[in-house]
Amino acid sequence: KRMRSMRLLVKGAFRPLLAGARRRIVRSLVVNKSLIKKAFVVPSFAMGAWVAGQWSKAEAFLPEEKHTIRIFREAQGSVVSVTNISRIRRLLSERIGQMGASGFVWDDKGHIVTNYHVIENSKELRVTLPDGNQCTAEIVGSDEQSDLAVLRVPSDVRAKLKPLPKSTEVQVGQKTYAIGYPFGLDQTLTAGLVSGVGRQFQDKPRIFDVIQTDAAINPGSSGGPLLDSRGHLIGINTAIVTTSGGFAGVGYALSVGFAQKIVRDLIRHGRVIRPSIGIQLGPDHYLRQLGFEGALVYDVVRGKPASLAGLKPARKSRDGFIFGDIVVGINEKRIKSSRDVFYALRNLEVGEKITMELATIGANGQQTSRRKVSITLQEL
Repeated sequence: KRMRSMRLLVKGAFRPLLAGARRRIVRSLVVNKSLIKKAFVVPSFAMGAWVAGQWSKAEAFLPEEKHTIRIFREAQGSVVSVTNISRIRRLLSERIGQMGASGFVWDDKGHIVTNYHVIENSKELRVTLPDGNQCTAEIVGSDEQSDLAVLRVPSDVRAKLKPLPKSTEVQVGQKTYAIGYPFGLDQTLTAGLVSGVGRQFQDKPRIFDVIQTDAAINPGSSGGPLLDSRGHLIGINTAIVTTSGGFAGVGYALSVGFAQKIVRDLIRHGRVIRPSIGIQLGPDHYLRQLGFEGALVYDVVRGKPASLAGLKPARKSRDGFIFGDIVVGINEKRIKSSRDVFYALRNLEVGEKITMELATIGANGQQTSRRKVSITLQEL
């Protein structure tokens, strides 16, 4: 009884204390709950509003996308559509046909560069400017061997045109951008990489230094510009390799380095003035079989510079094929193949003198001598 009385006494004495503690704890929880709401709930709404504001202010495009957009916008005023209106003759009929392609502004004098196959057999050429206006263009000059042509638009529209900056620096792996009018569509931009350089068309030996790209080039893109990542012209879209008629990832563009002299001659003379030394070169595999580099002199034209300089051609005899002279150097530049000869002469002018280094192969297939001769270039 005494212990029970003690417990009741203690419980009665501490009851007010416990009730007060309980009230303080509840009050503390209420206060802390309001603090939590202030510290976390309220700022969460503020954070959401801030994030939404940042999204609304954020740029719509990535830096790489903005760069591509800038290239297109700066170049689109230099790219035109070229329509070839030609007379198509059949066995018992004749009709007028149209073929659309592309071109671009070469200089501030209103010269438009495109491919020869774009303007071939044309009855009339119409150029659609970037602003949609059309005008008739005249042919300044064209060259089938290089597949290049130069047009001129009327003087009243030349002020609207802007020439493209040019670059001859091309490396495999750099980005490329092709602009044209494929399939009759409006200006179209495609992007890719430089897949290869120094390509050559087997059926056109005078076309070399061709750029290979995987930027899509389709029918109607011919004659359009191929640009680098600075927006500089590096090539002229010309051909594709395809088995289906559509783009298969292999496109070709004539390099600016190859085209510059040809376009300059077409503007000045209406034709290409090619320097010549008066020789015909043989197939490279003749020398490869013997392990030699150079360009085989297969024939020499009488009265031409090579004949006057004493060059000896290859010939056939009862004992078999006898090698003549082999071109191994021009102006101290090493010649490894017949293509290198065209490349060495491409920027030279008629009347210039060159120093040609020649090697001779004996009947035993061994090199017997070397000599240098001076040759003055003549027009082909």
